[in-house]
Amino acid sequence: MYFPWFVARKLTTGGGNSLAASILKMATAVVALCLAAMLVSVCIAKGFRNEIENKLMGFSGHIQITRVANLDNENAEGVACDDTIFNFIRKDPAVKSVQPYIFSPGIIKAGDLIEGIRFKGIDSSFDTSFISNHLLQGRFINTHNKTLNETVISTTTAQRLGLKVGDALRVYFVGSELKGRKFNIVGIYETGLEDFDKTFAWCGIWVLQKLNGRDSNAADGMEVMLKDIKLISSKTESIHTALPPDMNAESIRETFPELMDWLDLVGQNVYIVLALMLAVAVISMITSILVLMIERTAMIGVFKSFGASNFTLTHVFMMLAGKLALFGLFWGNLIAFGFIIAQQKLHLITLPQESYYMKYVPVQIDWTLAIGINIGTLIVCIVFMLLPSLIINRISPLAALRFK
Repeated sequence: MYFPWFVARKLTTGGGNSLAASILKMATAVVALCLAAMLVSVCIAKGFRNEIENKLMGFSGHIQITRVANLDNENAEGVACDDTIFNFIRKDPAVKSVQPYIFSPGIIKAGDLIEGIRFKGIDSSFDTSFISNHLLQGRFINTHNKTLNETVISTTTAQRLGLKVGDALRVYFVGSELKGRKFNIVGIYETGLEDFDKTFAWCGIWVLQKLNGRDSNAADGMEVMLKDIKLISSKTESIHTALPPDMNAESIRETFPELMDWLDLVGQNVYIVLALMLAVAVISMITSILVLMIERTAMIGVFKSFGASNFTLTHVFMMLAGKLALFGLFWGNLIAFGFIIAQQKLHLITLPQESYYMKYVPVQIDWTLAIGINIGTLIVCIVFMLLPSLIINRISPLAALRFK
């Protein structure tokens, strides 16, 4: 039962400086590089998607609940944040939080400079983890003290108007009449989403409620944060079905369709990379085995003359292919995860933030996909080795012994 291993050793040892030996080493290197490219591509695509989605969700939540009449008119009647709606959504075990909000456009005046801005009013139920993680200076607004007029603005706004933490900010809100409010800047943030950073500022929801003459439970809408992002589609549908006819529930995909389509396109490109790299690895393996067969034709003839069957010799080349693939997988994983960890810690590859919404290439390891790619690559490489191995059936012992 050790005969196939003995033949494999004979086929791959001896003449270590031969063309076949060199090509086998090259095939192993190609498999390693192709696997590394596949793993890195998947981890980068996963990192891009999660980074962009997390930023979008930080601005708008996983699901937005609004009144139908309020979709195209910020000043129309909003959603009454009564206990009936809140309790209905909160009782779902998949829901992490429900937070009301109000949007109000305004004009910032700093000296002789003015800037358009869109204030988002929030209360103490708002999940501040996202914006707090992107604060560059200061702190987030105090959402528990309703006597304070605090705000957090972006670095874009701060740089354009020459503002800093601690400065007073005069804002004029646009409505049926122009109303002014004075805010104290307590923090400056930057997310990399330039279209949002240059227009978003945060303040207490009570400021905007008083400004627009609304009740303390009035809001433009509610944002629902889920514990598992994978449940967005199903939960959006279930919440929308249970809401009154004049209210609507939209997922983040419906709120930002262009960005989500872009992320889908990135994912499709990864599939193309996987297919190309797998094809290169398979072609390299097939070429190396064919060259080995040609160089060891005489040896194959000797083993056939001693009674070795075609099945046994095919088995030998399949084991050889598996050995090469395993070595390639080992080095490929070492290269890929070495780069991924280095990128996570050191941010070796940077990006223009204005184009990609982040300063460096994000990577995130998806162990399920990584293991699947490894197993799939090994299986495909071994299975495709059946093609060159079938040539053994056509080799005549007499002709092989005469082959030089």
